[in-house]
Amino acid sequence: MNESDSSLANGDISILCGGNAPFLDELYKQYLDDPGSVDETWQTAFRQFKETGEMPPARPASYYAPKTLTYTNGQGVSDALIKQIGVLKLIEAYRNRGHLIADLDPLGLTVKPSVPDLELAYNNLTENDLDTVYMTGDFAAGSQMSLRQLLSIINEAYCGTLGIEFSHITDAEELQWLHQRIETTTGRAKETPERRKNILQRLTMAEGLEKYLHTKYVGQKRFSLEGGDSLIPLLNDIIQRSGEMNAKEIVIGMAHRGRLNVLANIIGKSPQQARW
Repeated sequence: MNESDSSLANGDISILCGGNAPFLDELYKQYLDDPGSVDETWQTAFRQFKETGEMPPARPASYYAPKTLTYTNGQGVSDALIKQIGVLKLIEAYRNRGHLIADLDPLGLTVKPSVPDLELAYNNLTENDLDTVYMTGDFAAGSQMSLRQLLSIINEAYCGTLGIEFSHITDAEELQWLHQRIETTTGRAKETPERRKNILQRLTMAEGLEKYLHTKYVGQKRFSLEGGDSLIPLLNDIIQRSGEMNAKEIVIGMAHRGRLNVLANIIGKSPQQARW
């Protein structure tokens, strides 16, 4: 028994193939001896074979063609999938290049560069997609949300008054930690009023000492902390947290720049002692 050329010409997949030949020969012999001993489907197939010399195809070729899946919104998988991929690409673009358009110039004089991959069109998205809900992968603020909500959060986190660049980090655990801290707080630390006051007090102390030294010793060579005043509240926080974690000893090694400020406002030495 040979495979029918006509069924192949019609694009159908025949039930006859080399691997099935022994089985089909035995089944056909069984049919010739007793037609009722085989399934009705086979009876029909063998009857057609006796009459026309051709076996019917098991299934049309279209049966094996890929099916088009649909989402609940009725969009074909190809269009919806492209947009979904575009959303994930957009998130990564903001993480890696959002700092390029961050609002870092309080005077507004700096011209921000053009960053095409942060635009909707570059990622196969349009304004018509803003209210569509998409999966956001490992975006820490939520696993799914509308594109409009996503853009609001991610713009504030990566393109606000704080520029964040960490694409050089390759450790997955470190990246996940950063994503969690940045994307769930939109780049803003959630501090209590008391803690904010304490930070302001430390900054005021750091700035006050530098202003005094600048006024008292005009023209004298010194290693000012000006421009790095945040070192004082930072060191204070590290020391306080170390104490909470039962640290017994802290060793501070640093350059000359800001040394007097650290001695006076962190170690607690008087300015007269700090000069040594």
